[in-house]
Amino acid sequence: MLVYAARGFLGLVYPIAVVLRVFLPQITEWSKFPPQAQAWLDIMKATGYLQILLYTTEFVAGIAILLGLFLPLAQIILASVSFNIALFHFFLDPKPLRILLVLLIIGAHLILAYRYRSAYQPLFRSIKTTWSGLVLERISIRMAIQVIISLIFIVAGAAKLLVPEQLNLGNLLVDGMKATGYLYTLLGITEVTAGLALLSNRFVPLTLIVMTPIVVNIFAYHLFLAYEGLPIAILLVAGHTALVTAYVPAYRALLIPLSKYLGT
Repeated sequence: MLVYAARGFLGLVYPIAVVLRVFLPQITEWSKFPPQAQAWLDIMKATGYLQILLYTTEFVAGIAILLGLFLPLAQIILASVSFNIALFHFFLDPKPLRILLVLLIIGAHLILAYRYRSAYQPLFRSIKTTWSGLVLERISIRMAIQVIISLIFIVAGAAKLLVPEQLNLGNLLVDGMKATGYLYTLLGITEVTAGLALLSNRFVPLTLIVMTPIVVNIFAYHLFLAYEGLPIAILLVAGHTALVTAYVPAYRALLIPLSKYLGT
């Protein structure tokens, strides 16, 4: 029963929240945020893409969880959103009722993660890639891509942590992340950690999942706000996509229909 309750809760709370924010933003006191929190929300909207991307992800992943469509994958996608929402409320909007809702969301995620743990186990294992035995694998093209992407992430993340005041001054999105007091630092830590994992060839399938929202945002950022970096962003997306295809065996369990877990 807990699993069904968790599915129903996550599957409803996110789509409903999106509908309310889009169509009825002023319906209740819940739409009112402290100035610093509201400033970040306004910046997300001003980017022209970030708010739309977030709402689409929340709605689609929520419906997928509710209907049991590729539930492990949908939960992973929604977990990254939930994590950021939790930090947003803990740091910028710590109202008791909202913190309670965040804790309920985290609890629902933990219940589902435990229930579908078998689908996530391949992400932590060393597996044979789909390129194994091919010329591409023998000449270490895959590893070369991993090293290049890892170095990009390590350098970019380290710069955010060590010299944040010197980066992208006057940039709307970057200034907004810095103003939150946590998001820019979190991004830097995540990039460095993911880069080191790729470089050491540890937990690569899991690392690629963690990197996916960052890569998507980098591409969208350069597509909409900083066109001069678009060629590099395209190459980054291509490299990331190539690595994901190489590790497809680790992701197959995430795409299994819910009926397999229910034994039907």
